[in-house]
Amino acid sequence: MAQPVNLCEKLAGECYEAYCVAVGGRAFNGDVLPSWLIFRADPTKRKQSDAWLQVAIVAAEGVIRVLTGTDDPLFPRSTLHAPTL
Repeated sequence: MAQPVNLCEKLAGECYEAYCVAVGGRAFNGDVLPSWLIFRADPTKRKQSDAWLQVAIVAAEGVIRVLTGTDDPLFPRSTLHAPTL
């Protein structure tokens, strides 16, 4: 079974790629958006790609909470966390 961070990394890439399609493949300034693999590997984009990973973690937690019937705002978050950098 894959590790949670690896699953979230994959989910982050899929979300980022969907975002790229939704915005026509271009950033706000007109630059072409790179693929997830290129984006994630670019040290100058680390803050942004880490943010996509955090979004994926929160999304995964939300799905887990709904599927397990723990979709209660008072229920503590799951143990999924972004890696410490």
